[in-house]
Amino acid sequence: MEVIHSNLTNNVSPEDAQDIGEILVSFLASARVYIINAGIFVALFGMGCVISIKYVSDKKAHLSKSIIIGLAFLSLFQPVIGYGLALLLDMSANEALAMIMLACSPVSPLCAILVYYGDGVIIVGMCMAMFSTALSVGLIPLWFSFYASNWTHEYFVIPTPLDLALAELLLVVPTILGVLYQKKYGKVKGRLMAKICSNAFWIAAVTTPVLNGITNPEYYMVDWQIWVGTVSLPPIGFVCGIVIALIASLPFNVCCAVSLAVGMPNVYFASQLSERYLSENEETLKDVRGILTIFSLVTPLEGFVWAIMYRYIEGMFLKISHKCCSCSDDDPDHGRDNRRLLMDAEEPAARFSKPSRVSFLDC
Repeated sequence: MEVIHSNLTNNVSPEDAQDIGEILVSFLASARVYIINAGIFVALFGMGCVISIKYVSDKKAHLSKSIIIGLAFLSLFQPVIGYGLALLLDMSANEALAMIMLACSPVSPLCAILVYYGDGVIIVGMCMAMFSTALSVGLIPLWFSFYASNWTHEYFVIPTPLDLALAELLLVVPTILGVLYQKKYGKVKGRLMAKICSNAFWIAAVTTPVLNGITNPEYYMVDWQIWVGTVSLPPIGFVCGIVIALIASLPFNVCCAVSLAVGMPNVYFASQLSERYLSENEETLKDVRGILTIFSLVTPLEGFVWAIMYRYIEGMFLKISHKCCSCSDDDPDHGRDNRRLLMDAEEPAARFSKPSRVSFLDC
């Protein structure tokens, strides 16, 4: 027995154990990237299954107005929020750079899934993600260099055409496939597919921080300023987004989409930029990864809570006035089945009418 034990011990040297550990960490890191991309693809495919194409051509839907308002606030004020948090929390240069980079990033495509949970207009969130990604070629270097100059003049960050193309393809391709699925199999099967595919969002949202915690636990062991700033950024965006949308008299379900889109920067886009431009300084990259890792953990949870709260708030106002339902009762994004039953029972003619420019403020 002693000989067997000795042989087993000698077979695994400390160097071999270290190599095995490094291989495992590398495998988990690669698996995390594949799971994230696959989860986003499947989830956006599900969202395409419930998008209403009629909403695009409906002049009373105010689609262009809602997108312009959302993009204007996102482009002008979201970087200010990140900059303000960095100043208020007295962050170090590395931490401030990460916070500003995150605040300057375009809308995350995953906001469409949260808009789905919030009973909002999905296509508004997706259009904001698509257009903000295209605009980031100029906005990210502009705002990052402007606000980061308070701490350092060393970095100039600009997205490459490859980054932009991949981000747009990951958004557009699965959505188009989902629209084609809905067209072929109908809206009922499309809604069922959306419910199934929306679970992929939670697989990606849960897997990312768990694998990060296994492979890089030090990313969670950061200063309290990072935790407070990262946790505060999405809710501030949500609240500011809905205030701006309500002031602009946008329909209630459009306000939901604008609010969630404003509060959800694309953490994966920011991660790619940080790996490219900040990798030479290991200490800077560690702080950046810490903020991005924590952000990927808290944002889906905060966004989901906000979306569910939004649905209950909207339901409360629906009891007062059906005008708060949406800008158009004709074919909403993912079909409010219970709401339609209520309207059919109480107002049989409501589904044949198209109220003109109703909003939350009209209630």
